[in-house]
Amino acid sequence: MKRLLIVVSLATFMWSCDASSTGRTLTGPTLTSSPPTSPSPTSPPPTQPARRTYTLSGVVSEVTANGVAPVGDVRIEAWVCDGPNCAIYLDLVTLSDSDGRYSIPGLWVGLETGLWVTKAGYDVAGPRPSSPCDGCVRLFTASGDTQLDISLIRR
Repeated sequence: MKRLLIVVSLATFMWSCDASSTGRTLTGPTLTSSPPTSPSPTSPPPTQPARRTYTLSGVVSEVTANGVAPVGDVRIEAWVCDGPNCAIYLDLVTLSDSDGRYSIPGLWVGLETGLWVTKAGYDVAGPRPSSPCDGCVRLFTASGDTQLDISLIRR
């Protein structure tokens, strides 16, 4: 029964596609071969203009009963923002070494830089910026290599 249904369905389909009943000539698809084409060249993605950069470096220390002592493993993060709504930015992070020294190369000259300094059990000494910078401890603009020493206070 199943075979009969398939045969009848196939015959009906073929009859409905009969070219002689409509006066049209049926043709199959035409295959053409053309040489492969290279993809059209596209514009390269826009690149950022070359920027002058500087290095921010310094020493992180704390004042103790025995004098000034370096503090290692302090996380120092610098954020530089450019363009409307901070469309282009840099976020560079480093840790101070056992002598308290740190260095962050590649910051952009002439743009405001926010600095965050964190280590469990410590606060940064000195006043915070008065302008909003999402909790940064320093806000500055540099025109060249800059040394910024950071003093911590143990909580």
